[in-house]
Amino acid sequence: MKKTKANKILTSRAFFIVVSILVSIFLWLYVVNVENNEIDVTVPDIPVTFIGADDILADRQLLVKDQGTQNVSLTIRCKRSQATKMKRDNFEVTVDLTDIRSTGTHDRIYDVKLPEDVSEKDTLIIGKSPEYVTVDIVKLSSKPVPVYGLLNGGAAEGYMVKQLEFSPATVMVSGPEEVIARIDRANVVIERENLNKTITEQRSFQLVDRDNQPVESAEIDTDVDMIDVTVPIVMYKDVPLSIDIIEGGGAKESNAIVEIEPAKITLAGDAELLEGLNKITLGAIDLADFESTYTGTYQIKINNDLENISKTNEATVTVNLRGLTVKHVQAKNITCINVTEGYSAEVKTLFLDVKVRGPEGVVKLVDTYSISVYADLADLGTYTGNKQVPAKVYVDGYDDVGVIGSYDVVISVEQKTGDE
Repeated sequence: MKKTKANKILTSRAFFIVVSILVSIFLWLYVVNVENNEIDVTVPDIPVTFIGADDILADRQLLVKDQGTQNVSLTIRCKRSQATKMKRDNFEVTVDLTDIRSTGTHDRIYDVKLPEDVSEKDTLIIGKSPEYVTVDIVKLSSKPVPVYGLLNGGAAEGYMVKQLEFSPATVMVSGPEEVIARIDRANVVIERENLNKTITEQRSFQLVDRDNQPVESAEIDTDVDMIDVTVPIVMYKDVPLSIDIIEGGGAKESNAIVEIEPAKITLAGDAELLEGLNKITLGAIDLADFESTYTGTYQIKINNDLENISKTNEATVTVNLRGLTVKHVQAKNITCINVTEGYSAEVKTLFLDVKVRGPEGVVKLVDTYSISVYADLADLGTYTGNKQVPAKVYVDGYDDVGVIGSYDVVISVEQKTGDE
């Protein structure tokens, strides 16, 4: 006998599954709504919130030690229909610390706020663990600590790293007095290599003690979380020192042996300034001003935008002359020139002891008649009387011989009368 279509549906597997689900839902609704009996539910690890810990206690220089580790467990008697709402995140447990004014251990009663959509008349807290919250109040301490930097890497060839710069340069740390006392500084680490220009990066920092050991605690607060670190990179260059030589007194630059101490200095600064700087000239030396050896100290002057890494501001210059002979010659041919019109001048100095210098074979030929001395009176104007004036001394006929030093003569000036 063939089964009807209705019989097939009633005897199919899918039909029995649907019926089973409907029966289960009916039974659940019956238990929850008809026989909604009470059950006990335990809610563990509910975090505790401390009222007044971050403002009132802080104003009193007090702090809750291990504030973030306090939790309680509650056992709740409630209707079965409310059980699913008993979750730790739906409860609010608070402890009022506003009346605490001293350090030490305090046992405090805590308040429990039930989930918002749970009826208090149908819910009863039958168990608390622990019964009280114990808070450890310690002294709150604050202090600024300096920021230190460590560059792992360095500058490219021809460049150098200057002192690292930090913003802020100090970090304000706050927390338990015994912990804060251990903190010595805030360390920042930069990982960069082959730097050829200044960089600025934002970096985190690590608090350490005097032995460079980390000081870590969840109770430490800092006023900043990151530090702006600037790594200044400048070019550096060894720049030689030099002196200008003025030939004179029979001496040429080829006769001068020049020594400069130090011979060079190291400068740092902008690449454009340094690339075009190949020497630093200290000044000039006139070879006619000394006989055979000269030593002088000169200031090393550099551009204000450059830094003298060598840290020496002076250089000593020594000049020794070679291949020359010095001879003393008595000069008697002394003449006044550029005498003011209407005035007469007489030389009172009878002779000058003049030092001449040049190649030995030529110098020995120079005598009294080879020397001419001129007293230039152009600047005297209408001056009358005796006066010491500078004299210009020349060696006539010997180009390789020159005069060493400076000379003066005494002259007498008179105004001419009408008869002269």
